[in-house]
Amino acid sequence: MFVQFGEDTMDFDLAISRQRDALVRIVASLFAMLGLADEVLAGRIPRGLHSAVLRILRPAESAVRRLIVAAARGMVAEPKAPRAARKGSTPPKGTAKRGARTPAFNLSDKHEPWLPPRHKRKPRSPGPRITIFDGPEPTVASMSAYWAAQHQAELRAAGYTPPPPAPEAQPEPELNSEDDGCVTATRLSKRLFAIRGALADINRQARRLVQWKATRERRADAGKLVHTSPLREGDPPGFREKITHDVDRILDECIWIAFEATRQPRPIDSS
Repeated sequence: MFVQFGEDTMDFDLAISRQRDALVRIVASLFAMLGLADEVLAGRIPRGLHSAVLRILRPAESAVRRLIVAAARGMVAEPKAPRAARKGSTPPKGTAKRGARTPAFNLSDKHEPWLPPRHKRKPRSPGPRITIFDGPEPTVASMSAYWAAQHQAELRAAGYTPPPPAPEAQPEPELNSEDDGCVTATRLSKRLFAIRGALADINRQARRLVQWKATRERRADAGKLVHTSPLREGDPPGFREKITHDVDRILDECIWIAFEATRQPRPIDSS
């Protein structure tokens, strides 16, 4: 639900706040599904539970990114402090507080690469280049077997009987970790902590996004093939045409909020 003034003006702060509150409730339900506690990552969970959480988390992440884009409208990247000044502001070793660090939220959708990946050719192993005109060209394996047989024949001619070959060691059976129907949820847990941290301070994420875009634009100006927009073209990750969960409706509204934010810059405070 959007709050508008007039025909073309949207109250972005109120719209962002409402969608943020709804996303906070959804993320809290995902924490409950996994039984996550503060700063404790989940271990192995059933594959079905992993898929169920991921089905909700993907569109929730896309919705948060679009709220961040709306919150960052009109912001300008702050110049970075000189390296010497930043170094002097760093606390001395041993004085920094230790604790679990919240994973950083990924500000950008997954984009298609500009260029297809290059496949490296494996170098051909050097081998004997012997040409036989009345038969096929020998391979490395056949030549190795030939010289091994010649060596054994020379040993037998000298009266030496080689010992029988040792039996091949049987490989130990590998324990299939998928047999229990569970998967590792460490990365999934980190994504949940990251999205919860992003929702706790949208404005901080907006400042991160402004710096992210400034860095990308500098690389693009230098001739690098990089994406300068955090939002990919087309449907965002996790988007579904049919609404099957509240997060689908929220994502639809966040898409519109981000679109309107790109058309309506943040008004300048003249006070």
